[in-house]
Amino acid sequence: RELGRRWGFRAAASLSELDPRERFQAVSLLNVLDRVDDPAGLLRSAASRLDPAGGLVVCAVVLPFRGSVQLPGDRRRPPRRPLQLRRASGHARGFGRAAAA
Repeated sequence: RELGRRWGFRAAASLSELDPRERFQAVSLLNVLDRVDDPAGLLRSAASRLDPAGGLVVCAVVLPFRGSVQLPGDRRRPPRRPLQLRRASGHARGFGRAAAA
């Protein structure tokens, strides 16, 4: 969190740590969607915190995506509301061309 403050970013372990009236230009969810009970709900919550003038939700997930919730004692269980991902091969090809350009 200290590094983020130095660079002008704020880090929080949960959106509930932040003032609910506060809006952001960007919200990042880095390697968390596969670890929560309701990933789609988390995405909706993150999007609701964006500035009304525009903003960006940045997500990173480990592939292949396999949702599981961490329990005490290094145990895991499936999420209560798993995220349904669809294969988007057209997007993947587009990213490849953009990266090669």
